[in-house]
Amino acid sequence: MGDSLRVQFFTPDALLFTADASEVVAPGSMGEFGVLPNHINFASTLEAGRVLVRTQAGEKIVAAVRGGFLEVTDDSVTVLADGAQMAASIDAEQAREDLAAAERSLAEAQPGEQSYREALIQLAEAKARVAAVSERER
Repeated sequence: MGDSLRVQFFTPDALLFTADASEVVAPGSMGEFGVLPNHINFASTLEAGRVLVRTQAGEKIVAAVRGGFLEVTDDSVTVLADGAQMAASIDAEQAREDLAAAERSLAEAQPGEQSYREALIQLAEAKARVAAVSERER
């Protein structure tokens, strides 16, 4: 057990990044959670949201995820994201416009229809991108 976490962040296409971190914050299916060095081993599904990694060097790495899985074992954190976008590459204005559009789509859709389920997914992903941008701007 050490005083840092080794983070590996994967998407279906590639290893997005690795980092030595002091903290990881992620959107679990039961709510947002944090992982610090010496954390117990566990696994969680991820919901759409932002993942924040505070590096040992004091930097923040932020990504918007569509969902996925996170595992903690012996000061190692592995993120297997269904899809992800680094906050640094997200256009803030476009993300906010996409959120507004997703909210309009949901308001127009009828519960129980496929368009409603698609609008919920679109809204969750748009909120994740806006959350990642907001964290980046802090």
